[in-house]
Amino acid sequence: HLDMSLERLKKLQQDAKAERDARGISDEAFEAIGSTIVCFMADGSEEFTAMTAVALRSFLIHTPTIAAGLLVPDRSTRDRVLSALPPGELGRVHTRYTTPSGHLGIAWNATQYKLDIRQFLDMHFHTFVWMDSDTLVFDDMTHFLLNFVTQDDKQVYLVRDHAMFDEQFRARWKQIAGPYSVDVPQACVMAFKRPVVSSLFDAWRDAWAEWLTPSPFARLGDPADG
Repeated sequence: HLDMSLERLKKLQQDAKAERDARGISDEAFEAIGSTIVCFMADGSEEFTAMTAVALRSFLIHTPTIAAGLLVPDRSTRDRVLSALPPGELGRVHTRYTTPSGHLGIAWNATQYKLDIRQFLDMHFHTFVWMDSDTLVFDDMTHFLLNFVTQDDKQVYLVRDHAMFDEQFRARWKQIAGPYSVDVPQACVMAFKRPVVSSLFDAWRDAWAEWLTPSPFARLGDPADG
């Protein structure tokens, strides 16, 4: 029986290696991508939770191997999402609970729960990716993520928001923010390396809190208006 088990293990390893080769993923890249987790969040509402399940399902179906993180407020929400996922992929979905009181002292946009990515720091992962729950995956994201994961000198991955391609928005933003009018990042996909998560997320929370006091856009005008 031991010989049969060893032969089966060897066959599984060979099949896995053949699959990686077919996808153009080296052994080194495979090891790097194994330290990556892609995080989604469901807030417990009927509509938003169903949307999260669809987004997470699309990721699991099209992107093999890479771990997924699921942030939820309670077990009921967790079970609703997991029940909608392919049973064979549940082993790579790791669940954590969002901070009950939020992070900013007010019931503001669910965006604040990005900060709960830190819930996964107790695991072995080195790269943490956030994906909005309305982000659908139509192809394997492995190579896309490897572009960031394998660059040791890169600690944060952001893309410009679509608004930054609107000349009127950019002009208003420059007028409002002055020397602080850096590119506005698109929130739907972000990635962070472990060494910067704690300090960056603390600064991120503080910046949000300042922006929300006494209310959103009270200190800084809304460049989308005009």
